[in-house]
Amino acid sequence: MLAVHAKQFSLAKYLAKSLENPQAANKLISAWKQANDSPQRFLSSKIADNGNNRDIIKYAIYRLARKSTDQAYEAWQKLSPNYKFSEQDKLTAQRAIANRAALNREDRTLEYFSDIPNETWRVRAALWQQDWQAVNKAVLSLNLNEQQQPRWQYWLARSQAKLGQQTEAIKTYQTLISKRDFYGFLAADQLQQPYQMNHNPIHSQQAEIDLFQLRPAVARLKEFFTLDMNLAARRQAYALKQQLSPRELQLLATLTHKWQWHNQTIALLGKAKYWDALDLRFPLVYNNPILLAAKKNGMDPSWLLGVARQESAFNSHARSHVGATGLMQLMPKTAKQIAHLINKPLKNISELLIPERNIQLGSAYLRLMYDKNQQNPVLATASYNAGPHRVARWLPEKTLPADIWIENIPFTETRHYTQTVLSYTAVFDYQRKKTIKPLSTRMPAVQAKKP
Repeated sequence: MLAVHAKQFSLAKYLAKSLENPQAANKLISAWKQANDSPQRFLSSKIADNGNNRDIIKYAIYRLARKSTDQAYEAWQKLSPNYKFSEQDKLTAQRAIANRAALNREDRTLEYFSDIPNETWRVRAALWQQDWQAVNKAVLSLNLNEQQQPRWQYWLARSQAKLGQQTEAIKTYQTLISKRDFYGFLAADQLQQPYQMNHNPIHSQQAEIDLFQLRPAVARLKEFFTLDMNLAARRQAYALKQQLSPRELQLLATLTHKWQWHNQTIALLGKAKYWDALDLRFPLVYNNPILLAAKKNGMDPSWLLGVARQESAFNSHARSHVGATGLMQLMPKTAKQIAHLINKPLKNISELLIPERNIQLGSAYLRLMYDKNQQNPVLATASYNAGPHRVARWLPEKTLPADIWIENIPFTETRHYTQTVLSYTAVFDYQRKKTIKPLSTRMPAVQAKKP
């Protein structure tokens, strides 16, 4: 059955040879394979009511929903009354159909969800259709812990405002505006209030720092880092993170910041759960190349800083598991194309490890994404993460507010990435001592896809 669930049907048949009743096992394997390969055909056949077959039916419904939610819904409506499915089974199948429809932005999505409680994609589907009564109802159907998350409190407030419940909306927004995050900033925009950055630097006496860095383990870390023994330095830092108290982690972060080991500083403060030292968590680094690239490409330096901060935490030697490299995490193929486009060919991929070169190419690529995506920073940011081909598929049929579009990004990673980069731009405005540009200004409405 492990082989079957992994869709390794040939392996399953081989393993079935050792069973007492291989014929029965092969029959079961064939049923699973048909449900996988031709779910509609399987569901239209005569199927006996037993535990194994009910499991296969549920799987076939799931597979069919990936192809057509309409067909899956109709098949389920027809089959489910004739089998001894539990109430949980019925909910699971309906959820599978409705969630797939929500990901596809289908018109019947809310019909499929009906009144199923605690479904976040039910909220998103209602948002996509801008059915504010359904948004309100869906948010209030979430379990209490989920409902209290800033994300859903923001959408509750938006629905309250749209439904004319202005007093309730203001109260809900006010619970969010003290937070330094995407939804806190959007709530502040709704109330026309300034952003609360809540900067709280780490305070320490020089004598405390001096004593701390005399510790052998800390001294070793500094030597490894100074000598560019990167693997040994990372291992030593990891060991210290497991041993030190939150206060000691703060002191070590202060030192690594001084050494300009910024990604380690960010990691140490994350381990210490100390989020408010903005000078350490959002340092103004590579200032000259960032400003130069911003001016050349006609872009906001805070946006470039936000992308670099999210992509690599300012680690110029960062490499992802798929090969993205450097401060702005460029794929080598993309880097070569951009270098050719700006008439500054890439002679060697190792150039991407040079911060100035990486920023030059990364900013040019972000500008290209901006120009290809309605000159909308929201779409450009999402494209930088997920690729422009995906973002083009995600465009709405009619103009949509940017906050709703972002909330409906199908990829959790890209949704989080886009929200984080946009909120970081405001933090970097603050760090650069510039007037903070509201997120609502950075987020123009997303225009409909072209026919």
